[in-house]
Amino acid sequence: MMKKTAAFLLMIAMLLFSLAGCKTDGPGGRENGTPAPAGPSADAGKPVISGEIKTGNTVTFGSFEQDNDASDGAEPVEWIVLAVKDGRALLLSKYGLDCRPFNKDHTGATWENCSLREWLNGEFYNASFSDAEKAVIATSSLVNADNPTEGTSGGNDTEDKVFVLSLDEAVNTEYGFAGEYDAKDKLRQCIPTEYAKAHNCLLEDNASSEFFGNCRWRLRTPSFDSDVIVDVAADGSIKVDGGFSIGGTMIAVRPALWIVIG
Repeated sequence: MMKKTAAFLLMIAMLLFSLAGCKTDGPGGRENGTPAPAGPSADAGKPVISGEIKTGNTVTFGSFEQDNDASDGAEPVEWIVLAVKDGRALLLSKYGLDCRPFNKDHTGATWENCSLREWLNGEFYNASFSDAEKAVIATSSLVNADNPTEGTSGGNDTEDKVFVLSLDEAVNTEYGFAGEYDAKDKLRQCIPTEYAKAHNCLLEDNASSEFFGNCRWRLRTPSFDSDVIVDVAADGSIKVDGGFSIGGTMIAVRPALWIVIG
């Protein structure tokens, strides 16, 4: 009997010891020695786009070096919402973000095979957007029309994540632009970032001009021949048979993209 009692008491002691070892670590109920699962990160649930997605509004999305001080990291990119339709929104960067040639080989190229397209959909896309941000960028089917007065071929239509506007898009009144090429359109006027200025962005340098400090920016439509690309002037006007050399490095880039919003 004494042996049975002792064995029973030993079993009780062992059970109590085991229960003590299973003490929880607070409200999470994790056992001692087992790390609690990581909670949601500070960015979890945070919208990838900051601001109300409404035509004419400015939102922030992605990041890119803009103040020309790499030590403080890339800055959030501001975008103008040009259109909202069919569960998508068209964004155009508010500022000229960089200055790059349309085609770095200085030879005739259409949008389909130019180096600017490669950069925007490669290096720029990968550096500027997180995986969560990339997930809402739509693949856009782009029409690359010929020059309307000169007949210069715009090349094949393409599918892109990021692009620059065509001549037709830059005069589309549904996007808020003036429909006339030669109009001094406020929405088409553009200021470059400090980073773009550091890359020799071509500016309106007449201090007495109301457009002082504005820059020219690239479209993707060819001009009078395939070695010249139409661009937007500092006052927001467009010369259909004008523009700059395909290899010119002083014209600003304003990326555009469609995002999925619902």
